[in-house]
Amino acid sequence: MADINSKADLIRAGYKGYAGWGETEALADYRATGGSGKYDAGGASMPGQTSAQATNIDLASQFKKAQELISQAKQPAIQSLEASKPEVAASFGQQREALATQQTNMQSRYQNLLADIKGKEEKAINQTTKVTANELGARGIAPNSTFYDQSILGVQQPIQSEYAGFTRDIGQAQSEEEASYANLAGQLTSQEVAANRDIANAIAAIQSATSQDAVNVALQELSRAQQAQQFAQSQAQQASQFQQSFGLEQSAQQLAQDQYSKEWPYKQAAYEYDLNKPYYKADPASPYQQLVDIFGKDTVAGWFGDGNDQNTTNALGVPKLDLTNPYESNSSARLK
Repeated sequence: MADINSKADLIRAGYKGYAGWGETEALADYRATGGSGKYDAGGASMPGQTSAQATNIDLASQFKKAQELISQAKQPAIQSLEASKPEVAASFGQQREALATQQTNMQSRYQNLLADIKGKEEKAINQTTKVTANELGARGIAPNSTFYDQSILGVQQPIQSEYAGFTRDIGQAQSEEEASYANLAGQLTSQEVAANRDIANAIAAIQSATSQDAVNVALQELSRAQQAQQFAQSQAQQASQFQQSFGLEQSAQQLAQDQYSKEWPYKQAAYEYDLNKPYYKADPASPYQQLVDIFGKDTVAGWFGDGNDQNTTNALGVPKLDLTNPYESNSSARLK
């Protein structure tokens, strides 16, 4: 992240989306998004939004990144399936070769069987023809006569007909086996196509799952980013509320300080006046107290009783003594 310490730094760095944000909220959101922030005012969002635009999460980029990572993780499985294609082809090739060998052996067997039937047919015809010709010669029938030819043909036809049936049956059996081999070859082809299709489907399933997994990962990243943004906004809101509260408290403290500063000179002046004003002395003591101070309380009490001023005057039978100036030289001056 760039060296961002204030909202002004964000605006200067091109994060114009924070133009309408508070200082604390802007910095909190910028840090919560990992430095991506609200780079363009056109994509700006106000606090409280939870969309992909508000969280500055590029879903396409997140999807591509997740897809690449998941695809790399699944490459061994895909490569294993790809490698099985030649193995499948080789396996079916071997089966075809074995089938072709069996078919060739079958054909050879039938050819040998037909050749054997043909040889037996010729041998039977020759033997029967020879026997019949000898009998006809013993009877004096000339070989060039019509009866001779008919007689020879008559003994050969049953043999030819019988062996023709053998040959037909053998040919039919061979045709059936040929059809069976052709069917087996067709099955091998279908099986090979199915095996390759299964491989392709498995690869496609992995790739499809990769895409779906990438979508899920991208959505999870979006959800986490939204949660982080909401948390950052909540923290920023709390910080803003704290700042507001702290600001009000500071304002109240400043107001009280200002008021105190205004009143202090007057309070200080009053305090200094009270501190420096002259003290007042008590009124002069009464005559009785003056006697107590001179002669002691017990002595004076024995003279005058309870000692109030009136009793003192009556007991003396003289006017009150003015002792404010006890050192006056003229004794008459002390009597009034």
